[in-house]
Amino acid sequence: MIARKEEGQKVVTIELGAGTQIATVRWQGDHLPYPLIRINPTDEDLSRLKVGVGLRLGALEALKRIDRLMDSY
Repeated sequence: MIARKEEGQKVVTIELGAGTQIATVRWQGDHLPYPLIRINPTDEDLSRLKVGVGLRLGALEALKRIDRLMDSY
C-alpha cells in the first residue's frame, strides 16, 4: 500500500518479510523515492544505492522496537 505524502510530512517505506523470492515487493521498496526500512530475519540487505536500513528481525519484534524508539522522541 502506498500512502500519499502531504506537504511537510516525512515518508519512509517499511517492507516486512519480503525475501528474495518475492522480487516484485523488493523491487518496489528499492525504487520508491523514500528511505527504506527492510525487515526480514534472513534477507534484510539493501541495494548499495538505496538509503535506509535493513533489520535482521521478525516483523513483530522489529515493529515493537521501532514503536519504542518513536515513543522516546
